[in-house]
Amino acid sequence: MQNNFSWAKEEEYQLNRQHFPVVSKKQIKEVDTAFGYIWDHIISVEKGPSPVDARYLAYAYVLGITVVTNDIKMLAVAESFGIKTLKSLDLMKLMVECDHIDMPKVREIVS
Repeated sequence: MQNNFSWAKEEEYQLNRQHFPVVSKKQIKEVDTAFGYIWDHIISVEKGPSPVDARYLAYAYVLGITVVTNDIKMLAVAESFGIKTLKSLDLMKLMVECDHIDMPKVREIVS
């Protein structure tokens, strides 16, 4: 991502990628184990998502939460491990349906 989008190198976005969910010690071990399997898969099969992406996928796998991404390779890895995903536009559609945001906000985000 950092190679394709110059804004990804901005401090705000770099700091954002340094935060992970707070979980129990047991879950940390489970995340580490899941990360190992996911990372092995990435380096041997998918060739694309970063270690940070793999760590987020591991959290999603362990916690049973949905990952929002438009990264095709990250989506492929998630599918391989049965991790739920949404693309950004799907998330925004859901947010509109729940009256969390309106269409002008969607247009602003997309632009």
